[in-house]
Parts: sequence; C-alpha cells; structure tokens
Amino acid sequence: NEKLESSINGNINTQEISQNDWSKILEYTEQINVENISKLEAPTTKRFSDAALASNITITKNGTDYQSSTFDSGNPPLELKKLYDEIQRIIKTKKSK
Repeated sequence: NEKLESSINGNINTQEISQNDWSKILEYTEQINVENISKLEAPTTKRFSDAALASNITITKNGTDYQSSTFDSGNPPLELKKLYDEIQRIIKTKKSK
C-alpha cells in the first residue's frame, strides 16, 4: 500500500508515494482485467532488436501477482497506458527531487 517498486536494468527502487498518487494508481488498476493482463498485445516490437527497453507491469492484488506481457518501454498496450504513464510520472517526479 502506498509504495511503488520499480526495477530498471536490475536496480530495484521502492518509494513511498502520496495518497493522491496512490489513488490514481488504484483507479487505473481497477480499470484493468488483471486475469488477462498477460495476454495483452504490445503495439510495437522494437525491444526484439534492442531498439527499445523491454518493460512489463506487475500488479499485486489480494496476494496474487499478475504480470503483463512484455512491451516496448514508452509504448504499453492501450489497456495499460494510463497506469504506465502515471507510474512513469511518479518515478520521474521522485528522481528530480
């Protein structure tokens, strides 16, 4: 609760986030059918040729982890876009402080 864990190139970072940020993450997460998250198709394939970093999102709900399919960093499946953009905004805001 109210923590965001990110892993970039194996460097894991856990950070506390504001109640407002947490509420947005919950709102966007509730719009996702987590049981089908691993079946979402990535819109691009640049990660296959090292032209983009490979990314995924893991949502933990009621003690169960649901991991998305892999997608190009910056270009998630449409169903994950709002959540991905919010997570990126939080990560960039925290890094700049």
